[in-house]
Amino acid sequence: MPEFVGSYIKEPSDFATVTTEADLIQVADDPASPVVPEDTLSWAELVAGEKAALKAVIDPIIIRKEGIIDGYLRAGGYATPADIVRNPIIQDYAARLVWNDLRYRKKQLSDEEYRTANADILKELSQIGSGALVLAAAPSIDEDAPSGLVHAVKSSPRVFSRETLEEF
Repeated sequence: MPEFVGSYIKEPSDFATVTTEADLIQVADDPASPVVPEDTLSWAELVAGEKAALKAVIDPIIIRKEGIIDGYLRAGGYATPADIVRNPIIQDYAARLVWNDLRYRKKQLSDEEYRTANADILKELSQIGSGALVLAAAPSIDEDAPSGLVHAVKSSPRVFSRETLEEF
């Protein structure tokens, strides 16, 4: 059974591209009344009450950030949740957005650092939503494409009318 409620972030290991489990635990722990010992290194070391306290912090952030991601994906015409096997970049976006929120909550990021940390992610999501970046539809689309993204080339629409077809 997954640890978290998300579609893209389900396990502590899903944050591996941005942080360690030990750092995730410490950043998610409430600084006012910590429930997890500082020397805890992995999610497996936590007892049920500690996991529940951390999930109460992490799950709402995951829901919010995955909702933002899904909004951009739907704007781009994609079904949600996206297939993270074919598009691992979506899971990376989710992990980075959640991680930034957790660090901001713990006052490890200033307002400006928080905006800067999220700016590139939101820019790419906006490009996906507008069609400027296209998610891979199948693993064989372009083996050289960076981690599930393919740049779309937009051309002017071709208008076919009776006159243009008569020329052929």
